Amino acid sequence: MFRTVLLFVFLLRTLHSNGQHSAVAATASLPDQFSFEHFSQENGLSQGTVYDIASYDGYMWFGTQDGLNRFDGHNFKTYRASRGKTYSLSNSWVQALLADRKGRFWVGTVGGLCLYNAGNERFQRFAEAFGNKHLLDSVSVEKLDEDKHGNVWVMTDERGLFRVDSRTGRTHSYLKENNRLYDFCTAPDGKLWVSTYD
Repeated sequence: MFRTVLLFVFLLRTLHSNGQHSAVAATASLPDQFSFEHFSQENGLSQGTVYDIASYDGYMWFGTQDGLNRFDGHNFKTYRASRGKTYSLSNSWVQALLADRKGRFWVGTVGGLCLYNAGNERFQRFAEAFGNKHLLDSVSVEKLDEDKHGNVWVMTDERGLFRVDSRTGRTHSYLKENNRLYDFCTAPDGKLWVSTYD
């Protein structure tokens, strides 16, 4: 039951990522019956707990406790942190993914925020990508979202919420004393909705 719900959410989330208007139009043409496939470690997934799913560069991406998995429809390729290699993920535990409107792919790990370069299949830490050292290079990233202005919002574990100007890399922090953040969402009207454990 859980796997079926997960894949159904995956399908709807993929439709939603194309924009609210197209998601509504696509929903009207969805069939009544769905076909589900189960993918696990036996199929090449690096680990069984998937924290986030995204569509980017013609692939499906899955963030797990043991790496970032890229799926081409047939095979998985896994990206992990590699000690001493600055172009690898900052940590193999991947919790948040975002394909932004500028064609960049953001990856949030328990050890910081990275940007993926599809051209050379390498990752850049936040400081390397934007030229300014920041807490986002080492903090646990729980969720990513993009607002209507192209700013990337980063929810962290115990360090609050950050807004990143995706052009300059300048950051602004919010709720930095609140370590009880649970979820957030940017609404089409520009409002930011935040839920907490309290």
